[in-house]
Amino acid sequence: MTNRLGGKGATFQDVLAAFDALPKHPCTNPTFTDQCAIRLSHALMDCDVDLSGLHATRCWSDTSVYNKTHIIRAEEFGNAIKSTSLSGLGKLQTVAPSKYQSELSGKTGIVFFKNYWQRQGETFANRTGDHIDLWNHNRTTGYWFSWSRNFWESISGDVSDRNKSSEVWFWPFS
Repeated sequence: MTNRLGGKGATFQDVLAAFDALPKHPCTNPTFTDQCAIRLSHALMDCDVDLSGLHATRCWSDTSVYNKTHIIRAEEFGNAIKSTSLSGLGKLQTVAPSKYQSELSGKTGIVFFKNYWQRQGETFANRTGDHIDLWNHNRTTGYWFSWSRNFWESISGDVSDRNKSSEVWFWPFS
């Protein structure tokens, strides 16, 4: 049986295909350079998943077909999913950051990394950069970005490491 999400019954493959079809920056507001929550919102909405019941900040100036409905902040998106279930998503799994790759291996769903990257002016100890994405068996969908971030860290040691996130949350497609 194929796992389905939302009222119309989107599969993980449907959401992944919608995500892959998006431009790098689907929001027309240039203020938002980090668009992981926006991209995930668009992919889910493209599959007719109703996000209107999720309590999270929405874009106030987007002029795309989404008309100011996408969620703009990764942590708020994660907290909204955590507090309001989406039909077809399984129960929240809190995963040890240092073990997320092995614990999520072979699974599909939505993954959230809390405080894993540093914004300009932050130190590693006070970092606030979050990420929300689709998890596809053994990697996030933003593969090139993730690979380049991890590669740069291995050289410089000062960028980011998801294994050092303060928390990792995962919702499997049930």
